[in-house]
Amino acid sequence: MRTARYSKSSSYAHFRKPNNRVMEDTSQKAAEVYLQLHRAMTPGERIARIFELCDFQAALQQASVRAMYPRADEREILLRVAARRFDRETMIKAYGWDPELNP
Repeated sequence: MRTARYSKSSSYAHFRKPNNRVMEDTSQKAAEVYLQLHRAMTPGERIARIFELCDFQAALQQASVRAMYPRADEREILLRVAARRFDRETMIKAYGWDPELNP
């Protein structure tokens, strides 16, 4: 059985709240369609969608690094993307690479 937050009868009020910035540029009707599409997905489809979005985000990060460092090889791309997620100490411990020495 679905929980109340996923039931088809739950309101879309959270999209109408003035302080809610989620989908603030989206019409009420479009938000309703979007939510209905997601509610119609199976759990497996939702998980697959999450992985697709994670892959997309990783590709955007790599493209950004490639644009900033056009001569970087694949290892440097990996390190610079990782340095956006991890602190300096973690980068040095995990990768033996210091982002401050490689601006």
